[in-house]
Amino acid sequence: MKNYSNMSAKGIGFDLIGLHYQTALLESVAWNEEARDEMVEYITDYLNAKQIKKDVTPDDIKILLLNVEDTWGSPAKEVLKSIFNVETFYLNLNTQGNQDAH
Repeated sequence: MKNYSNMSAKGIGFDLIGLHYQTALLESVAWNEEARDEMVEYITDYLNAKQIKKDVTPDDIKILLLNVEDTWGSPAKEVLKSIFNVETFYLNLNTQGNQDAH
């Protein structure tokens, strides 16, 4: 099993490894570090595979969220959804800021 605790998923547009995110993910699986690590590995592998193909769609995110819910429960899904929402917001701010500079 890969240990992602010291790795960053920034290449996929967000940092799953931030302390706040790690704590929220850990809490969502009842403080089970092995379950959290497995979930982070699954999410990272899923998104990296999609990024390589350059074809991440909203449906892919919906599927990911459903798979997380089926495997790790609704709290884990809600935390991941929150992470996506926050990071999408910041990505949109950065994109908008770059457009304004031109």
